[in-house]
Amino acid sequence: MSQITWTARLGQLAESDPEARDLLAAEFERWSTVISEGLRSLHTDGKIMPGIDPDALATTMLATLQRGLLLALQRSTRPF
Repeated sequence: MSQITWTARLGQLAESDPEARDLLAAEFERWSTVISEGLRSLHTDGKIMPGIDPDALATTMLATLQRGLLLALQRSTRPF
């Protein structure tokens, strides 16, 4: 099964199965939390500009990475 097909099927499952959607949302939240913790540490150390919300930035970064992966999969037949 190609990566694109697998990704599409996972999306369809999330749309049609509330339990799968909840599991995927929990995984997204877990990754978002890990990234937020790292960004908060950088923020505390003054390595991220004041006024930046580490939690919002983490969500944006994760969503951007997911979309970037999907675009890369659509353009390539190489597995990652």
